Amino acid sequence: MYLWKTNQLIADFNDGNVSQKETMKYLLTVSLFMLLGSFIVELFPSDELSDQETMYLYIQYLLITIVTFLGIYFCYEKNQKADAKNFIERFICFSLPVAIKSFVLVTLLFIAMAVVRELIKEGGADIYLSDPKNILKYSIFYELLFYFGIYKAIGKLQDTESTPQLA
Repeated sequence: MYLWKTNQLIADFNDGNVSQKETMKYLLTVSLFMLLGSFIVELFPSDELSDQETMYLYIQYLLITIVTFLGIYFCYEKNQKADAKNFIERFICFSLPVAIKSFVLVTLLFIAMAVVRELIKEGGADIYLSDPKNILKYSIFYELLFYFGIYKAIGKLQDTESTPQLA
């Protein structure tokens, strides 16, 4: 199982080395990763949400739903153009390394933005990190990066599978 090396996973798919058992491990790990992510919010209790915060939360849910449907659709279409095989297995397996990479990248970017805000104005990081608009941007950027990463990985399968190989 690869937690980071998407290219090695691509090679394993091309070589037919991804078993159903391995796919199941990816599904379980991705499910656990997403479950833990959803509980992180609950670790930080907050006061009741204001009307504005509630509005941003609804917008976030709506946009994430739209990005999820479109992301899966475009990944599926990319897979159809590649060879129209094993979409579910590929999607599940690529989800783990891509989710981890996306999380790390977006989190580092979010922290960097907070540090810049703190350098500009004392207390700016606290305001930045607690602003619902920024949480909304973080969530949507993560979703877009996640689906783009899977789309790109499936596209690499297409590139390597359609390229003639010398024996």
